[in-house]
Amino acid sequence: TYDMSREGDGAFFFGDGGGMFPPQLRKGYRMDHIGFDKDEAPKGMIAGDLFLLDIAAINGDSGSAVYSEATGRLIGVITYSLFERFVGTYAMHFTQAQIDQAERF
Repeated sequence: TYDMSREGDGAFFFGDGGGMFPPQLRKGYRMDHIGFDKDEAPKGMIAGDLFLLDIAAINGDSGSAVYSEATGRLIGVITYSLFERFVGTYAMHFTQAQIDQAERF
C-alpha cells in the first residue's frame, strides 16, 4: 500500500545527527525524483527512484524515517544528505517475501 507523496507534499523526520543531538523535528517538501537504472547510477548510488526532499539534514541523520505530513505514514528512509540542505530517499517497494521475512525477524 506504499505511496510516495507527490511533488510539493509536506514531509518530516526527526534527526539526531547520529546520536550527537536530541532528536530534532525537520520539515520540508518533496521536490522531484531521479530514476537510475543499474547502468546509469553514479558510482556509490543505488539503482532505483531517488526522491528528493527539501529538508535540511546533517551527517548522522541517514536511516531516519521520513513521514508524510498529510497522513503521518512512512514514505521513506533518509539515504543521502545533499549539501546539508536536501535529502534523498529511495522508493520503498518491497516484495511480499521481504515483508514476510521482516515480520518474522
